[in-house]
Amino acid sequence: MERKTCCVTGHRPKGFPWNYENDPANTYDHVFETTLERIIEKLINDGYNYFICGGAIGVDQAFATEVEYLRDLKYPHLQIEIAVPCPNQDKLWSKADKASYQEICTLADEVTLVSETYTKFCFHKRNEYMVDKSDLVLVVWNGEEKGGTYSTYQYAKRKKKPIELLLLADVLEEARKREEEMDAVDEQVFGKPLREFSKFPMDEFLKYCKKNKIKIPKKGKAKPSDAVVKAIADIELIEEHRKKYYKK
Repeated sequence: MERKTCCVTGHRPKGFPWNYENDPANTYDHVFETTLERIIEKLINDGYNYFICGGAIGVDQAFATEVEYLRDLKYPHLQIEIAVPCPNQDKLWSKADKASYQEICTLADEVTLVSETYTKFCFHKRNEYMVDKSDLVLVVWNGEEKGGTYSTYQYAKRKKKPIELLLLADVLEEARKREEEMDAVDEQVFGKPLREFSKFPMDEFLKYCKKNKIKIPKKGKAKPSDAVVKAIADIELIEEHRKKYYKK
């Protein structure tokens, strides 16, 4: 099979126009990741079968995760390479981010160390390596004309590489529309927006009880009151409603 290669360049979480946490319960993260998956699947259908990313927190890890997910789900011919700029690029990362990085590297078909030691140019060198090796560059951009993503974008243009551009501002607008839609549906179903219930059902249940002055019986002392039963039913209904919505 002929190899068609796509690499990605994009921002770390601090470069996102919202607080990106890779949380599927967050509307903004959910819209971003489903959009990214849709673009990758489109590229696969266009014949791209080899994908490269740098493994950094944010766009890189989201990209690698989506490619590995699609490979395991229905496209076993896909290959992914992690282009590491230097040893220990995850040295200052949190334990969770280090774990995600190690996982995508373990699941990758190839891990390439671009520079043997850290230098102030090693990330730039890694970005050029990815672009030079690729037939197309996916640019996930916040619109700012500075930083590594922008310089890689400009390098790809100088090299006359085809570019697929995903603007984070468009994702932000789409996510806001989604929240408005959810609020409107909630208004119809529940009489008010219930977005605050969508993430942690038990936490929200306890808040619900406190707000409505519902006493929670201690274990073994009493049966739940009708109000508590209703609160639980409300939360379960909201969760079911959320699941159906996110399947869209």
